[in-house]
Amino acid sequence: MRRPSELNIATLFGIPIYLRISWFIFMAITIFGYATYLTQKTTYITNWTAALTTSTILALLIALGVLIHELAHALTAHLFKLKVHYISMTLWGGITRSDQGRPLSSILISLAGPTINILYALLLGLLEPLTTEHNIRLGILLASHINLLIALFNLIPVYPLDGAHALEAFITLTSKKRSTGIFYTALIGLLLLPLVILFLVTSENITSPIYLLVTAFLSITLWKNSYPALQRIVTQKNRNYPISAAKLSRKTIRISPETPIQEFLSTWNHHDVPIYQEHDTIYWVDPAVLTSVEQTGPNDDQLLQNLLNKPLKTISHPSAPEYIPYTALHLDLREHFYEYHRKQQVPESIHASEQPIAWMTTTPQKQQRILFYQDFI
Repeated sequence: MRRPSELNIATLFGIPIYLRISWFIFMAITIFGYATYLTQKTTYITNWTAALTTSTILALLIALGVLIHELAHALTAHLFKLKVHYISMTLWGGITRSDQGRPLSSILISLAGPTINILYALLLGLLEPLTTEHNIRLGILLASHINLLIALFNLIPVYPLDGAHALEAFITLTSKKRSTGIFYTALIGLLLLPLVILFLVTSENITSPIYLLVTAFLSITLWKNSYPALQRIVTQKNRNYPISAAKLSRKTIRISPETPIQEFLSTWNHHDVPIYQEHDTIYWVDPAVLTSVEQTGPNDDQLLQNLLNKPLKTISHPSAPEYIPYTALHLDLREHFYEYHRKQQVPESIHASEQPIAWMTTTPQKQQRILFYQDFI
């Protein structure tokens, strides 16, 4: 929902685009701050009108660069049929909120923004010589350079920059676990952070109060996004953390699908989950159903009594098509479960007993275990 501090300026492909009030602060600082810098610190522009012309062109072209950067993210996500909630233009740039995609799509979505900034910078570089007005040419040239810097800065693999999200998705793609992607990306980001700060503070603009403010804000923002991400994964890796594939998975027992339920119940230990395989699909029998059938009496439902002589496959369910790694953490389980709901178009609010869902996993000792959605929720 739109907040009171936001203006809805457009909707594209069903994606609302907002301007936060702070965006106008960005424009004012850029226009008047840079105009003041040009008149006081340079010798080639001393006229206030000329300085305002250059800084206004610069501010508008930077703002357009930020907007098309966010549009590139949003439209790429839209191409992958991911829901894009909104684009918001703020004091410090832009924000695009969309659903989490698969690793490959996440890489492309993350890189779309910096790529469009590079192309935009090249376009501005081609347009600059076509303009005869010096002040306008200067604004276009500066905007071209700044958009190139925006692209390169965003490719640094430190959260929340696009480079970090692309690296996270790439590691996730190769490791099959998002927790691994986040862990190593956050770790690399924290190792790179001192270098980024060193680069910023050794700039010739370090004496500028505004530059110092921006440097401090960027440093704090990068730290506040990288450290909690790493801490989250370290917490979930703790062996005492209660939610993981290893903690929630149950033992299984191989069965013949034609075995009568009553015959199986006579030897069942009431813990192991019966499974069998047909072609590439593993089927499982719900222990809760087996217990209900076992406890039926002469006055109970006739349907349950009749099941005793039926084969086990009568009450079996196919497991989800993808295996879950045995080392999957809480975050990884959420990713798998969300992806299953999205692919199967199963409402996330559905009660576990209405739609029995289970995933297979394999221990390092090659023992097959099973994960139930109802155990997770």
